[in-house]
Formats: sequence, C-alpha cells, structure tokens
Amino acid sequence: MPIILIPLLIILAIAGFSIGGNIFEGVDFGLPSLNTLQDRSVLTPEVQTPSGSSSTVTSTVSFILDTEITKEPEDGNNTNTVIFEFSGSIIPEDNVRITYETYIAGIDKYWKPTSSAKRTIKLPLGPNEYTFKVRSKYKGEVDYTPASYTFTINTSEYYGKVDIRSVRQESATRKLLITLRPNLTSDEKINITGWRIEGELGGFTIPLGIEKIPQAINFTGTNNINLRRGDAVYLTAEKSPFGRNISFRPNICMGYLKQYYTFPLSISSSCPDKPTERDLRYLRIPCQDFILKDISFSSCTIPNHANIPAVATDSECLSYIQDRFNYSACYNLHKNDSDFTKNEWHIYMERDFTRDRHDTLKLLDKDGRIVDTFIY
Repeated sequence: MPIILIPLLIILAIAGFSIGGNIFEGVDFGLPSLNTLQDRSVLTPEVQTPSGSSSTVTSTVSFILDTEITKEPEDGNNTNTVIFEFSGSIIPEDNVRITYETYIAGIDKYWKPTSSAKRTIKLPLGPNEYTFKVRSKYKGEVDYTPASYTFTINTSEYYGKVDIRSVRQESATRKLLITLRPNLTSDEKINITGWRIEGELGGFTIPLGIEKIPQAINFTGTNNINLRRGDAVYLTAEKSPFGRNISFRPNICMGYLKQYYTFPLSISSSCPDKPTERDLRYLRIPCQDFILKDISFSSCTIPNHANIPAVATDSECLSYIQDRFNYSACYNLHKNDSDFTKNEWHIYMERDFTRDRHDTLKLLDKDGRIVDTFIY
C-alpha cells in the first residue's frame, strides 16, 4: 500500500465512525488476526497421584519411558515380607541412569523415590490384597503408565508369634518330638487350641488340655492351651500317660505320680515339701529319722516302712506321712501358688506324620493361615 494513502485512510476512518458506521465492514486487507495465539506445547497424559488428585502438565520431551516388573512374590504369599524387582528403559535408547518411584496403596502415602531396582516390603500381619506400582523417572519426567502387580498374602495375624523351634526324634524312644516357642510380650497370651501342624504325610490338630491335673486324677475339666511368654510346647508321637488325647501342663507335685504312671516326656521328680526337724518335733524320734533320712524328696518316693516296726506301729507317724507325702496333699497345698505349673505344655499326638530325613512342617492357625514353617 502506498505510504501517501495511509493519512487519507485514517481521515476517512475517523469520519466514518463519527457518522455512525463501519466503512471497512466486509473489506479484507489481509491483516493478522488480533486474537491471542494458542500455546502449541505438547500436552502430556493426565497424571494420577497416590492421593487420587490429578493434574495435566506440559512437556516438550523427546523420549518415552517404559517400566516393567521383573520379579514379584507369589500370589497367596505365606510370609508378610515381599520382594519386587523392576527395570526401566528409554525410547529412543540412551545410555542414561534411570531412577524409580514405587507405591503400594494402603501402605505408602506418597510415591517413594529410589535409585535401586529392587524393593523389599514388610506388610502388616493378617491376610490382605495389595497392588504394587512402579514407574521409571528421568530428568523430572515419569512413566505415566506405571507397571503394577496385584497380589495377596496369606499370613496369620499370629505370624512370628509362635515358632517351630525344633523337630527331632526323642533320644529315648526314637519317636517324633516337635518343640514350639512363643515370641510374646509379658502381657500377651495366645490360645493355640484348634491350630494345626502339618507335614508331608499328614497332620495333627492341637486339642484342649488340662492346665492343672486335678488331685483326683479324673480329667473332666479341660482348658484351652494358652501360651505365655517363656512357655514351651512339646508335641510327641507317644501316648499320654493319663489316657487318649490328654495333654497337660506339668506341675511341681507331679513327681508323686511317677510311681503310678509312665511319662514319655520328662517331668521333674523332686517334691516341694521336705520338712525340717522343727516341723517334726512333736513326732517320735524313729518317725522323725524315717522321714528325714529314708524318704527321698529328690525323687518323691516313699520307701516301704512295713519292715520298720517303730514306724509301722506308730499311727501318728503313719497319719503324718499319708496326709502330706502324696499328690493330693501336695496339690491341695500348692495349687494356688504362682509357680505351681511349669512353663510347659505336653501334647500327645499319638501319631507320626513326618518323613524321616527331609520334610516341611507348617504351623497353621484356626483359619488355616501360616504361622510358621520349618524345613529339615
């Protein structure tokens, strides 16, 4: 357009607007649009954050990140510790160091950055389902399609609370003996009645037991087998001395019963009530000598006194012996003592369900979930 015409056009425009019209309406001079230009940056995909919020960001990156999980735990994992391994790549390929971010819903609050291609996670006890996610990261950019794996764990809420400590053959009888030990605080208690221990050839369900063998030895009362800190549980393939399926806690008076019953599992033979000379001062001297010298309190046995006339004919002496040196008397005297029962449970399974040389034993809770595993 000739420069000389520009002032003329300005004058005409002013005149036209003052008259009340647009004299340039419909006339196209090929001038640039006065509208705001659009941002032509590349939009990246929507990013979902662990909290559920989303954001759309702009990027002009010239590479694509990809992530894959190379090792994951088995579904239904029997421990609460799981291990993931993963790898990342850049397209086009470039010799650079990639870092990662991982996330497990319900466990992590945010994506966890790491330079390692491996993560070990200790999950809460009890069965649950989880989803693990991992994404590659480079130069502030992340893989917007993270690799993910959903899995379950089948551990008991008691996992790690009770251990299978040993599996062996008892030296005297060559019968199976399994030892359990609890890992509890001083105020914890676990009821293991109804739990099950299994080998490759079968298993055994832990029954009710007897906390305190009664003085009348009549086994009508049964109790849950509760474990406390410091306890030990011995499960033997032998038969119970008191009858089928009778399991019990040994106590300080049980040595008196060894002359009547055979105990496959060892119990203490000693007795708690050896008297002093002062206790016996009102008895005749032969009776005192018999009690102090002839009775073995280390083995809870009372020798035959029929061949000792001074004792056999002394009714007061015989009454003293009969009233004190037996299981019933000991039970009545000590049953409420805090140390009356031992820190043991003796459980008689009456069967062997393990292989001789190699086996895997599993301890399962009432719901069939893994508490512990022992391989030998």
